[in-house]
Amino acid sequence: MPFFAWLLTSTVITAPLAAGTPELHHVLPRGGQRGADVTVELSGVRLDGARDLIFYGAGIALKEIRPIDADRAAATLTIAADAPLGVQGVRVVTADGVSNLKLFSIGNLPQIGELESNNDRTDPQKVPWPVCINGTITNEDVDYFAFDVAAGQRLNFEIEAMRLGDTVFDPYIAVMDARGAVLADADDTPLVRQDAIISHTFGAVGTCVVQVRESSYRGDGNCHYRLHVGAFPRPQGVFPPGGRPGETIEVRWLGDASLGAQTLALPRAAPGAEWTPVYPADDAGVSPSPVPMRIGPLAQVLEAEPNDSPEAGTPFEAPGAVAGVLQAPGDVDWFTFNGVKDQTLLVRVFGRELRSPIDSVLTIRRLASGNTIDNDDSGGPDSLLRFGVAEDGPLAVGVRDLLDRGGESYTYRVEVAPVAPSLVLTATPDQQVLPVPAGGRNALRLSARRSEFAGPIHVEMHGWPEGVSVSAPAVQAGVTDVPIVVTAAEGMAPATCLLEVAGRHADPNVAIAGRFRQEVRLSDYMNNTMCAYTVDRLAAAITRAAPFSIDVVQPQAPLVLNGWMDLKVVAHRSEGFDAPIQVQLLWNPPGVGSGSGTIAPGQTETTIRINANGSAAAGDWPLVVTAVADVGGPLQVSSQLATLTVAAAPFEVALDRGRVTQGESASFPVKITLRAASEGAAKPEVSSAAKPEVSSAAELEPRGAAKLELRGAARLELRGLPRGVTAEPVSVDATATDAAFALQAAADAPPARSDTVYVTVELLVLGEPVRFNSGRGVVFLDAPLPRVAQSAAAPPAAQSAEPPPAPAGEAPAKPKRVRLPRRATAEDPS
Repeated sequence: MPFFAWLLTSTVITAPLAAGTPELHHVLPRGGQRGADVTVELSGVRLDGARDLIFYGAGIALKEIRPIDADRAAATLTIAADAPLGVQGVRVVTADGVSNLKLFSIGNLPQIGELESNNDRTDPQKVPWPVCINGTITNEDVDYFAFDVAAGQRLNFEIEAMRLGDTVFDPYIAVMDARGAVLADADDTPLVRQDAIISHTFGAVGTCVVQVRESSYRGDGNCHYRLHVGAFPRPQGVFPPGGRPGETIEVRWLGDASLGAQTLALPRAAPGAEWTPVYPADDAGVSPSPVPMRIGPLAQVLEAEPNDSPEAGTPFEAPGAVAGVLQAPGDVDWFTFNGVKDQTLLVRVFGRELRSPIDSVLTIRRLASGNTIDNDDSGGPDSLLRFGVAEDGPLAVGVRDLLDRGGESYTYRVEVAPVAPSLVLTATPDQQVLPVPAGGRNALRLSARRSEFAGPIHVEMHGWPEGVSVSAPAVQAGVTDVPIVVTAAEGMAPATCLLEVAGRHADPNVAIAGRFRQEVRLSDYMNNTMCAYTVDRLAAAITRAAPFSIDVVQPQAPLVLNGWMDLKVVAHRSEGFDAPIQVQLLWNPPGVGSGSGTIAPGQTETTIRINANGSAAAGDWPLVVTAVADVGGPLQVSSQLATLTVAAAPFEVALDRGRVTQGESASFPVKITLRAASEGAAKPEVSSAAKPEVSSAAELEPRGAAKLELRGAARLELRGLPRGVTAEPVSVDATATDAAFALQAAADAPPARSDTVYVTVELLVLGEPVRFNSGRGVVFLDAPLPRVAQSAAAPPAAQSAEPPPAPAGEAPAKPKRVRLPRRATAEDPS
């Protein structure tokens, strides 16, 4: 965030009332076992005030948290015996804020830590299994572990590394015999992407050695891993790959011959989730990571071979889902359904999303005409087509692999359904938490991702303690973002919150609703997200009082199109706090831009320049300013929710062309046209549970829906003139239809042409200046015409009216043309 980068160079405040936003770098060990307590060390920056942890999943309770030093804390966690397996997001809450998100993994196996030095294959760390080993790979580091195995023993080895989100750590694992011969190895496995899985059956009793390293022998202190070793089931796929929630289906696990067919009760899917984790289990244990399944409301039909042509396609009813397997290289599967005229359908493949190796190509064919459309990967890693059905009749859906590959793991699911409106709410990537100081305010920019509708949205937040008020304007039609201001009462006790954020269409008769869903990107490589975690609630906290607060001075006059204003921001400082405060608008309405400002030490106010282009949306818009200061770390607060009115100018100023000669003056007229009353935009709505603190400002006139009238005089100033040309400002009143500027050119000004001449208009509305610019005009600066010299000799003799006759045999002489000298000027296309 630019403000935070700026703060790195500012002065650190001694003995602050607050310590700034915490940063969490490491949680070690990287996980724990179900049904056990584990003590983890939290390290980062500004963790000395750690008082709580936020977990996004169930089954983990904080037993104790205590500081170690300014940047470290220790926490004892109790993990329930039925805690969900897999990673959970965790944040640290301090007295002053909420940290970034890290991951914590819950497993079913007893866990130990690696013991250095275990870098020699001939002297590995001896480990009993089943076990989960927590370790770290440094630069060029290689870890070795030894396990005793029996003849015919099948063991699974699975490493969590990239999925922990600490850094771009691409692990490699190998299973060796006691002599060092590699029995099996793995780098990337589709089910776990850049992580790896090995399943191996040993032919003889003895000791095996497992090698763990970074695939390119790189590494650093951030390359943490969890190595799961045991006889637990480890399939790498499932068929069918989906079904309906609560449905009991017969499934066939893929990639683990020891795990036969099972009857599986499908769980409920999380709202908005692309897939649902399902953990295979048998008497030998449970898989350490899930097999993804697509759980949804559509009835599912399984392919029936042979279905390798459109005419032999497996029939199903739309809306519905189909599932199949590309069983061999070159296999193509077809399904048929009846299309209904004027339907708009969304056809989507789930393959790579469910960790299948398939690179799908989706084809839709009208059987009557043979017309086809196809798609490779518009749906991210999988195929997606949105199309309108032109007429009733049978349609065929085909699925194949782009490279014509196939095998038992090449599973897929295709969903066919009419397009439907949907809504998802998110926060901006640089502000995913909302700490609010007691007795103060903070704000969040919320985004609404609409699909298939464009109406206004009401936003609600649930989960705040008593004493908190929320000012939440509606997200207007055609607009994606809105600022939300939260105020905490004086003296509120510290609190930790996971907020439910919901949105619904502003029209109660339109049944469109959505929830908060945020992808938190944890590691990236070359613009590719290597690890991300999706949260469905907003982390928030009530923190201790901040040493400063800000207010904006509510603008009384509007911001006009092609104009600008200077917004006044006032700071209130606690005694002894004199750090610079950086301020900026949290959000700009459509067509509006803004700068930033600094309230310098010893000062209590500054201004922020706001401008509107010629197509800015007229109306009343929410206005919020955020402020960041260094209090031993960056700390953000916000202003109240104010109102910014955007309106058309009361009149237009039209410029044409003008010219002036060096050393002379000339008049440059402009035309003034009064603007008709504007229809304007309706005032943005504010939810009844969250009225703005400056609600009286919403009644101020003029507003976007009113005509902005010129009363008194307006000052017009001509700008952009050629060098050496000046013009004094002029004043006009409400009756004026034109005005004229007196151009004055210096004698030594070089001839020139300016195409960027414009008029700046300034007038007073409700006691505040309103400023805007006109369109462009052209002014030429010319050199004077050269003077024609006169002879001092006697006047010429009078010429006869008739020219003398030409000599015999010669044609009469043609009259001579006299060319007058042209004025020296810049290019004049007129």
